[in-house]
Amino acid sequence: MAWKPVPVLHLLNDHLFKYLVASSFFIHAEELPVDSPGVPHWFLKPPVHNKYYYGAGVANFNYDSTKCISNAKQFAAKEIVKSIQVRIKGGTADKKSKTGNKSAFFANEIINENLSAAIYEKSVVLQKVLVDNNIYILIYINKDMSSPKVSIINKLFLKNRRPQNSEPPSWIKTGYKKDGYIYGVSNTEPYYDTDESWEYSATIARYRIAASLSEDTRSLIREYKDGYNNYLEVMIEANVEKVLENTMIKERWYDPANHRYCTLVEYKISD
Repeated sequence: MAWKPVPVLHLLNDHLFKYLVASSFFIHAEELPVDSPGVPHWFLKPPVHNKYYYGAGVANFNYDSTKCISNAKQFAAKEIVKSIQVRIKGGTADKKSKTGNKSAFFANEIINENLSAAIYEKSVVLQKVLVDNNIYILIYINKDMSSPKVSIINKLFLKNRRPQNSEPPSWIKTGYKKDGYIYGVSNTEPYYDTDESWEYSATIARYRIAASLSEDTRSLIREYKDGYNNYLEVMIEANVEKVLENTMIKERWYDPANHRYCTLVEYKISD
């Protein structure tokens, strides 16, 4: 007796069929990142949700794809931690004298490394794309730090990869204002790798928020003689150390003409 072929849609309703097709696609897509024509929109404007923390990461992609994906996921996990709480330490030092002007600057971010490791382990990867030899990853985790259920709808919603606008956003020049919030804007030079460039850009944006909230400035003026002439030497030092909570990366923008990395960070003022 010959088997008579039966159309699949006679066995499955339309909704179930679409669900299985989408599930199969994403299961296979998890193996390697999908090649993309441009930096994903969710990296430039990370999603925000009242139930989840989202983290967007980037890393250089080479022959060891597993290590590269891991590096990008670690970047994303640290971004989530920084959005929850981060300690900013930094400062500037300026010296003016007859021999000229000298200046120095540093800024560091200190995070809870144990929390970062926990987020790395429990978070779910929503998207992976490859752009110009860099791997971009988007992860998410429940706000109680438990692993979320994989959502096909969530994946489909974030599938849109609109390229960034050719014109720079207005906040780069004029800043950004909103009642109840403080914003930090950075416009930084590149590092050798893209991930370091974006990380430093976000650090500077957060540093500027911290400096606006807590900055200890000290100055020293010294008068001295050199032969028959009197000279003044002025030294100004500004130190910043502040714990920031609820600092979210609102938007990123890359300036290809000047090779600059720009980041807008949002800080919610406590009630």
